[in-house]
Amino acid sequence: MVRQALRVVATRRAPETLRTPFHEALGWASIAGSVTVIAYALGLWSDIPPILLGLSPIGLFTGRGMLRLMRTPGSERMGWFYSHMGSMLGGGIAFHTAFAVFGAPRLWAYEIAGPLAVVPWILPTVIGIPAIVIWTRYYRRKFNPAPPPADARSA
Repeated sequence: MVRQALRVVATRRAPETLRTPFHEALGWASIAGSVTVIAYALGLWSDIPPILLGLSPIGLFTGRGMLRLMRTPGSERMGWFYSHMGSMLGGGIAFHTAFAVFGAPRLWAYEIAGPLAVVPWILPTVIGIPAIVIWTRYYRRKFNPAPPPADARSA
């Protein structure tokens, strides 16, 4: 996701250059990784599948967005910006999830057990996905203001 964020900024003036075999392979790898994790979660019966099933679809959306932007560059005004912002926030979600699950318990020597053990896994996503949606909507309205009503144009 962070590579996508950096590439869209680097290629914003020539969006057709975003599509390279390597970068396209990363988009497909994101989709394939999600499908693999979903299949694994459906075949595994333990406490882990809800987390895997809840988080793995993110790669489907990420990969689809990467491929769509590469295949239709410049189709949306400021599309590179929305991709950059969403990808950087997605990278932040991934970082904060990893830190909350693996780093923080070691740093502060605590353990969460029982049903609350799922909180570090999902909290960054529960906060981050709405943030991406809200900020993208905000900037779409800012960069693409609505035209004035028809009666105001005729006056």
